[in-house]
Amino acid sequence: MGARGGGGSCWVNTALHALWAPTLIKVALRDVYSQMTPQVRREVASILSQPLRITQDLWSGGLPLSRIPPRIAPGRQEEVFVAASFQAACEPPLTKPLTPHTISDHYYRGRQEDASEFLTHFLLESKASPTLQPLLRWDKVVTMQCCACGHRREVRCHEDQSTRSESYTLPSLPLVPDAPQAVPHVTVQAALDDYEADELVVPNANRPWDDPCPRCQQTDQAYRKSFRVLRPPQVLYIQLKRWQVVLNSDGHPERVCLIHPVQATDPLRFAGVQYRLRSLVLHNGSTASAGHYIAVARHDTAGISFKS
Repeated sequence: MGARGGGGSCWVNTALHALWAPTLIKVALRDVYSQMTPQVRREVASILSQPLRITQDLWSGGLPLSRIPPRIAPGRQEEVFVAASFQAACEPPLTKPLTPHTISDHYYRGRQEDASEFLTHFLLESKASPTLQPLLRWDKVVTMQCCACGHRREVRCHEDQSTRSESYTLPSLPLVPDAPQAVPHVTVQAALDDYEADELVVPNANRPWDDPCPRCQQTDQAYRKSFRVLRPPQVLYIQLKRWQVVLNSDGHPERVCLIHPVQATDPLRFAGVQYRLRSLVLHNGSTASAGHYIAVARHDTAGISFKS
């Protein structure tokens, strides 16, 4: 399978390969396809079978991905096009090249883009993929423990004082911990463990907390912040950030790419649940909008496949 484009379209191809690898995603896509009306199936199949002409290449400089609206119309959500492309990829003859016109024609505008952004904000956006997105969503509740008296309390909503939960679909993990003289993580599990670790929160010296501790009534003490996951995701997607903001010789912030090997962890532990590794999207380049993306996927019937 290859994304149709004039260069720099590997982000579309690799994002789809990574998305299709988990078994639960395959099952969900087949369910989406089975619920499509015959008319929608014919329309999408017609588009997939057309050898359309390339209208933009890498040098045309079209719209950036951030300005392209995700498809959320009823019966035309993004997951409909993803499901139709997946169904076509599974139909014989499997040696026939497949170009996901319905996806690449909408998003490819002659630009190299961030594959992670494409996955999270377009292919798996809640309105664009109402069936797929819940498989990745997980909720957490934040707890603050007073370092002065040890009192623990969960963060609550201001309106009704109910426990406030936050929803996530893709943890974004820094390669280097946010600490002085920190060294880069060497495994994905180490980066994830650091993400789950407690965090020390200290108030500003000139501005104490607005809300005092219910027990000791202090407003200038530190808190130890932690979280607990209410509902772990069925499919866990993780982004490992290779870019770090540092000060250059002029004292101005500058984003640099870290060249550092990281070992994929299989199985991976998160929120008390063990996950098996199904796919990877690897990037070779100094920025997310340049270089090249490669997908490595493990499928139940075809073993490991490499797609560029």
